[in-house]
Amino acid sequence: MNLTTIKDLAAIKPDKNIAVSMYLNIDAKERRHSDIKTILNHLIRDEIKNMNISDHRQKHFRADLEQIRYFFESEQFQQGKNRGVAIFSKSTSDIFDVVYFPQPVQDRILFSQNFLVRPLLGYLDLFTKYLALFVDQTRGKFFEVDYGEISDFYNFKEQEPRKVKAGGYYGYAERHIERHIDDHLHQHYKKVSEKAFDMIRKYDFQWLILVGLAENLYEFKKTMHPYLKDKLAGELRVNIAQENTDIIMDRLLKEIDKIRSRQHQNIESEIKENFPAKGKFGIEDVEYELDRKSVQKLLLSPNVRPVMPVCGRCDYMLHDQLICPNCKIDLSEYDQQTNEMVIKALAQNSEIHFYKDDFLDQHMGVGAILRYQ
Repeated sequence: MNLTTIKDLAAIKPDKNIAVSMYLNIDAKERRHSDIKTILNHLIRDEIKNMNISDHRQKHFRADLEQIRYFFESEQFQQGKNRGVAIFSKSTSDIFDVVYFPQPVQDRILFSQNFLVRPLLGYLDLFTKYLALFVDQTRGKFFEVDYGEISDFYNFKEQEPRKVKAGGYYGYAERHIERHIDDHLHQHYKKVSEKAFDMIRKYDFQWLILVGLAENLYEFKKTMHPYLKDKLAGELRVNIAQENTDIIMDRLLKEIDKIRSRQHQNIESEIKENFPAKGKFGIEDVEYELDRKSVQKLLLSPNVRPVMPVCGRCDYMLHDQLICPNCKIDLSEYDQQTNEMVIKALAQNSEIHFYKDDFLDQHMGVGAILRYQ
């Protein structure tokens, strides 16, 4: 899953036909295959009942429900290490997309004109995909850091520079050899930088982290494309030729935690600097600014449905109910409101951040930092 996938789903134009979005916990430690089918049928039945959908309207998306049921019976369904799944189906537009998660997700199904993409962004934000580049004077080793796990991605090794024949006088030979080595290093860093640029764009890594000696990283950054510099989230300065690999990997994960903390603090500072002139909170105000196309950053709280099963108005624990039994708010309507805001923000290329803040939670978990007043 990546931002491109989410944008593609969000960009599908709504029409009179219903789009079906489903999220399901498929953790094999918690649920057998037969349990999953039973829970799926309950979700479908309860959603139809809560939305009061007539038999006539059900005909429009009956094919989607049958295709979803068939998926869980077929070999296409891969439980195994996958612990969550999302399915997006609209048979009238020939759409059937499946996204797996390495963590359990909250059970949810929604029949609407738009696909429910907000939870996807929540999981993407929680499990940001980093490209870690270990670079020295002869190598460029790439690692993928995804969902808190590090995996070997690509290894670039440069050939040793050809030896220059010694000779000359008054230090000319020494300077010539040094210049030859410097040119070779520059070309090596340039090739690694170009490879990193291609990988960031091709595989949708959100951020880049550089790992290596300070002097190597300093020279390497001179060859980086501006787009790559914008993706640079941090540096880990370490001798990769001498330090124990396990220790480096442990330090890398700790550095990512620091990066996330800094990003959170940066958003907090932006809110303080921009509020109230260029900072807005609450569904009504943010919707107005989205319609004006003035939102630079859309802020969403991870403490409000559908990311967490808690009523945004009274904090009642819901257990998958669409009407809060305590304060009677219609949560399906709230889900669709915030989802439509996300779709508008994606269409405007606004940044979307999930931000934990009490003040944001008090305003139904929605805020925005504006491009202009």
